[in-house]
Amino acid sequence: MATNSLPPIPREQIGEVYSWRDWFNKLGTYIQTAQTGGNAWTIIQGGTGATTADGARSNLGIGSIGTQNYNNVAITGGSLDSVNITSSAVSGTVSLTNTTSTTVGAAGTASALPSLPVGYVVINIGGTNYKLPYYNI
Repeated sequence: MATNSLPPIPREQIGEVYSWRDWFNKLGTYIQTAQTGGNAWTIIQGGTGATTADGARSNLGIGSIGTQNYNNVAITGGSLDSVNITSSAVSGTVSLTNTTSTTVGAAGTASALPSLPVGYVVINIGGTNYKLPYYNI
């Protein structure tokens, strides 16, 4: 006959006392062991399949950005699309593409740009700031 490793039920009235907190903690461990053989719970079982915080983030697909503070985020790769940018000078949605252009319109039929742009966007490339004019289209 298999031994019963289920923790004994405390004799005190149910409440916020150590014996009941300890019992529920041990009950959780007992259930996890019974379901997984002592292994970390899989995502399907309500866990992450990991035994460390780093392993859990990795298994859930949360990269290093998941541990950064909201006001100090370093993005060192990948791409951004339709990012909402707000500051004292600019607000709205900006989409950047990876294409460049040397003319305004179709080759050979480009019209001249207006003499005054609507405004300027400051970008930093390789540590140098550049002002790019933008126009209504």
